[in-house]
Amino acid sequence: MTLNDAQIWTVIGVFAAAMASVISLVIMTINAKLGRFEVKFGAQLAAINSRLDVMDKDIHALMKHTFGIDRE
Repeated sequence: MTLNDAQIWTVIGVFAAAMASVISLVIMTINAKLGRFEVKFGAQLAAINSRLDVMDKDIHALMKHTFGIDRE
């Protein structure tokens, strides 16, 4: 089976369109997963930050009670 020029360019065009659609699908999937990761990571950072705030208040109370140091 031999292909003429029009058939070759059609095959090239179909292949290019298929590759472009696969690449865009992969990029959209990666972006969606990164978005979910960012939301999850942000929530974890907020939880860690609130725990550190509580620890800071506890350390401040201990320093004041134990050493009489009132740090602001």
